[in-house]
Amino acid sequence: MTILANISSGLLLLIVVTVSYYYINKVRTTDWRPYIRALPAVLAMEECVGRSMEMGKPLLYSPGASGALTSASSGPSILAGISILGYIAAMCAKSGTKLICNVHDNAIIPLVEDVIETSYRIEGVFDQWNPENVRFLGGTQQSFTSGHLGTIAREKPATQIICGYLAVAQITVAEAGKIAGLLQIGGNTNVYQLPYLVAGFDYWLLGDELLAAGADLSKDPLQLATIFGEDIIKYLVIGLILIGLVLSVFGFDFFPKWLKM
Repeated sequence: MTILANISSGLLLLIVVTVSYYYINKVRTTDWRPYIRALPAVLAMEECVGRSMEMGKPLLYSPGASGALTSASSGPSILAGISILGYIAAMCAKSGTKLICNVHDNAIIPLVEDVIETSYRIEGVFDQWNPENVRFLGGTQQSFTSGHLGTIAREKPATQIICGYLAVAQITVAEAGKIAGLLQIGGNTNVYQLPYLVAGFDYWLLGDELLAAGADLSKDPLQLATIFGEDIIKYLVIGLILIGLVLSVFGFDFFPKWLKM
């Protein structure tokens, strides 16, 4: 049984690697680009920038309130949040909207600064960017939460976008934004916090939607191909589960047992 389990696990791993490699190689060697449907939260980002511009108030952004860039659980979420930041920064540069970015981890400050500065340079308004608007609020959730709430109280932003990895700080900053009357977008892959994400924000990027939005807005073909390949793998897994269900109904239990290994 152990040998069979190793064979089945190896076969599934081979399928995952093959599908991923196929689509990554396809975007490298052809003009094909996968399509990712527009998410309501992504469409609402332009509304957020427009609201801040019309009210003459800042847009407050953060790529998460906890987690490390090197962590397997939080790193992809933080990188997706930084990709989205580039899109937001470009719109703020075009419209002349003040952008404030609160950062919880000093390791990501160079990435955040580079993404924002690049967006402002591309739009030809680099002189309008103030590096002091990237603010490090300490390396803990407690310091970030208190600093972020202070930013809301002092700067009085019109909108708040927090897309990254969030834990218990999420509901606190979301409630503070709601009390202040902000239009809010939140994105998180932490499954324990998704109910509070829906309760606290106006628009959401739930789980994999955050990673898909980051890939879509970055326009990086490799990221898009990876997201597309993962979706194909999901469909294959769902198909295997359905096949196992049908076979089990007719009394064939080998396939369901194999899937459980």
